[in-house]
Amino acid sequence: MSVKNVLTEKFLGAIESMELVTRLIFLLPLTPSELRRPTLDYTSLQRKLLNEWDGGLIKKAIQHLLRSGYFKKAGKNKYFLTTKALGKILELRIKRKIKDKKKLKKQYLVLIFDIPEERRKTRNLFRHQLKELGFEMIQKSVWITQQDILREMKALIEFCELGEEVKFFIAEKA
Repeated sequence: MSVKNVLTEKFLGAIESMELVTRLIFLLPLTPSELRRPTLDYTSLQRKLLNEWDGGLIKKAIQHLLRSGYFKKAGKNKYFLTTKALGKILELRIKRKIKDKKKLKKQYLVLIFDIPEERRKTRNLFRHQLKELGFEMIQKSVWITQQDILREMKALIEFCELGEEVKFFIAEKA
């Protein structure tokens, strides 16, 4: 992984817990002004990150995120997260939660999907994502995990616009 990719992941991971980011990912109610253009300002980013990041590194990370399409400028020292950034942050959140190893007790999260052939690329990417998230394949379109990531998977499915094609449920371990 390149230095720039590490910088991107570390920076997006650091802002992942900010209230606005959490509300965007989990589609919690936003105020009318936030709906128009949910923005992060440089001052709040600096306050949040100053313990781990110096000011120069924050500016460098923001410039890289702008060039990479994760941030867009929303005014002087204001930025908004693109869909690409929200997807990456959601992926980082799921990976962090899996790393914490919090598992369902005697239960499995079961995902069943039927993504049509016309969306083969999406289907293959979704399968790859499930594999990376630690799901086990039972059949090509039936996957299970014991990881406690139901809320994050709901957000991922919504984010990927797979709501109609993916069903999930919790199954008891016999």
